[in-house]
Amino acid sequence: MDTRTGEIFTPEIYRKALEEIDKQFLMEMKIDPTEKQLNRKPPKVGRNDLCPCGSGLKFKKCHLNKPVEDE
Repeated sequence: MDTRTGEIFTPEIYRKALEEIDKQFLMEMKIDPTEKQLNRKPPKVGRNDLCPCGSGLKFKKCHLNKPVEDE
C-alpha cells in the first residue's frame, strides 16, 4: 500500500514502480571510467606464485623464462 495516497499496489503497478526506480538509479550511477582506470596493468606474477597457465607448478619452474601467451 502507498502510505501517501492509501492506494493498494497491484503486482503490475509495483513492477512498473520498481522498473522506474531502477532506470533512475542506473542513469545516475553511469559514469565513464577515468584515464587511470583505463591504464591499469594486471598484477605481476611472483616467482613462487602458481603459474597462470594452470599447470599447478610454481611460475619459476614452469614459465619464468618463457613468454606467457594471452588467452
